[in-house]
Amino acid sequence: MINTVKLKYNRLIWIIAISLLLGNGIHAMATGYAFIIHPVWNLPGLTIPYLTPSSLDNFFMPGILLFLILGLMSIIVSIVALLKGTFYPFLISLQGVALSVWTLSQIIFLGFLHPMLIVIGIISIMLIPIGYFLKDFKR
Repeated sequence: MINTVKLKYNRLIWIIAISLLLGNGIHAMATGYAFIIHPVWNLPGLTIPYLTPSSLDNFFMPGILLFLILGLMSIIVSIVALLKGTFYPFLISLQGVALSVWTLSQIIFLGFLHPMLIVIGIISIMLIPIGYFLKDFKR
């Protein structure tokens, strides 16, 4: 009975992790792509003047980082987790750390807290322990 409950609990956490990674990955790739294609484009709630505290004058470099590290890597990690690859719990936690670093960097370099950063911060805080909890989860 206990093993059945633990298996259902681990499966739920596994599904939550994949959902968070896919949602974050799709959003990060879409936003990163928009920043790469239109680096001086003023998105709603995020305009070029927000970059003045940093040394950047457009969104091109953040777009590349957002697309590759947060977007593409989240999608890859979610696929590895879906297939239950050997190191998927570690990769989930590592992606959570990458999201945390991204969030803290934006807060420090830009000097403001955008509402989307709160969402990303919550996701990153959730992913770090989820990887640890899933380390013994098998199919």
